[in-house]
Amino acid sequence: MKDGLRLVINKMRDQGISSIYVVDSERKLHGILTIDAAIQAVKDGKKLPDILQQDFETATPDTFIQEL
Repeated sequence: MKDGLRLVINKMRDQGISSIYVVDSERKLHGILTIDAAIQAVKDGKKLPDILQQDFETATPDTFIQEL
């Protein structure tokens, strides 16, 4: 997984992206990954599930913007 995180870091740097959504093959959201968290994870030997931000708000397609 370390090589995977390194690859993600390089791609994020190349594209100028600071965070990405992590989804599975069914497009279910599992969390948000920041480049800073990925860099620190490589240094600390952590894996992707350990560093995903999972404390985010979600909404359904029927949710009004005013409710967010």
